Amino acid sequence: MTAPLQKTSRLFIAIPLPQFLQEALQECQEWLSSYPEMKPIKRWVEPSKMHITLHFLGETEHQKIESIQEIVNEITKDFELTLTMKNIGTFERNNLPHVLWVGIEKTKELSNLYEKIASELEKLDVQLENKEAQNYNPHVTLAYLKTDDEAKKIIKKRLEKIMVGEIGVWETSQLELISSTQTKDGSVYKVIG
Repeated sequence: MTAPLQKTSRLFIAIPLPQFLQEALQECQEWLSSYPEMKPIKRWVEPSKMHITLHFLGETEHQKIESIQEIVNEITKDFELTLTMKNIGTFERNNLPHVLWVGIEKTKELSNLYEKIASELEKLDVQLENKEAQNYNPHVTLAYLKTDDEAKKIIKKRLEKIMVGEIGVWETSQLELISSTQTKDGSVYKVIG
């Protein structure tokens, strides 16, 4: 019996990171994991998988993928951003951290790009979690904190004492449409087109 063909793919649009920043973030991960309080963190993101997500599209019908790729290609012809990576933070659930990230400074150009992509995707009837740039928190995920609440409290206290300044500044005009497949070992990413 053959497996049924998939009719959808889990997609997102992202800005890739240059090699020098992947290396800097790997050093940052090593530095953070040297603190005893950080030992419970087991799911550090591989530097090769790091990116800045612009829009998470979720499960997307295959017949829309080519049109989405055309939008990405068209927008890529027309923009250039200067991005600044700095600071460290977390997304929290019940007042406890569950994702550790480094921030990307939110500029007018980045917000405009975010809204332009949202506007074009809306024309294809692609459902987005968020369309408003004011609710967008640009970041690069460093780790997923899948551990018990007590460990998360200790990690949170340690992070409050850590100051991370500017990590890097770079120019980019790259966007990627990426498919994400969930496996028991985490997400597998594949750049489309």
